[in-house]
Amino acid sequence: MISNNGLMSRETVVPARERTATLHLVQSSRLAKRLARLLLVGLFLSILAMAFLPWQQTSRGKGEVVAFVPQERQQAIESRVKGVVVRVADGLVEGSRVQRGEFILEIQPLASNQVEQLELQKIALQAKRDTASVQADAYADNITDLTEAMEFTISAANQMVEAARAKLRSKQELISRYEANELQARQAYERMSSLNEQGLKPLKEVEKAKKDWDGTRAELQSIHEEVEASELEVAAKEDEREEKRLLAQTKIDYAVAMQHEALGKVATAEKELAEIEISLTELSGLVITAPRDGTIFRMPVYEEGMIIKEGDPILTIVPDTTQNAVELFVNGNDMPLVQVGQTVR
Repeated sequence: MISNNGLMSRETVVPARERTATLHLVQSSRLAKRLARLLLVGLFLSILAMAFLPWQQTSRGKGEVVAFVPQERQQAIESRVKGVVVRVADGLVEGSRVQRGEFILEIQPLASNQVEQLELQKIALQAKRDTASVQADAYADNITDLTEAMEFTISAANQMVEAARAKLRSKQELISRYEANELQARQAYERMSSLNEQGLKPLKEVEKAKKDWDGTRAELQSIHEEVEASELEVAAKEDEREEKRLLAQTKIDYAVAMQHEALGKVATAEKELAEIEISLTELSGLVITAPRDGTIFRMPVYEEGMIIKEGDPILTIVPDTTQNAVELFVNGNDMPLVQVGQTVR
């Protein structure tokens, strides 16, 4: 064969039969072609389905099914007293169904006469409380009577003080008059003395004027003494009033203190009675019954003669439920995917 540049080149010439056989060897088989067509159709249908079918993202979580009402959830019954089991219901085992109020077991206190002792203590405390209450009422009446008596005494003392003060005021009012009389008598005596020295008045009149002046001075001195005595009387009456008030107040304070003491005894007795009532209530619960309809899940106390302490578990019951709920925990990152009303598996 001649090339473009005019040079001669060689070329291997393959027969037509051999070329046809070679092409058949490199071509795909019919099965492969059909499978390729099916895959192509499936891919197209998948793309079409993804465009029209609904899609929803899911999230996983862990949880448990519980009773929706708290009272219907698993309950543990504990012993409220220390004692020994004296009776157990026949045929009662774990997994047994019980009805509300059905007998479970009976516990007897270790001190068999504990209830009787508490009842005797209760009676004694009630008597103590009643006595103290009567004393408190009596002291309350005494306080009222003493208060009224003190008011009457103080009122009478006030009247006596006012009478003494009125007497003092009347005496004080007389001082000015007696001072005027004394001044007048002294001036008369001085005038008579002067006239006697001049020879105008006899000595007898001077002596008489001196006697009058001495009389008025004595009266003035006497009224001053009476005023001082009246002042002392007023002070004495005021002291007497305060003494009576303090004495009456002391009696009232004593009655109040005794009333408070009696009320304290009442309060103490009430507290002790409440404690005894609690103890009696606990002892009255020695017969254990089923709190609700349900199934006994665990029963550690199962035979007579077992000694249990206060707070020991007696049984665990799973009540019958009317409505269940799911307590579910999911990842915080999935919270935006959780909506009210969604269906879960």
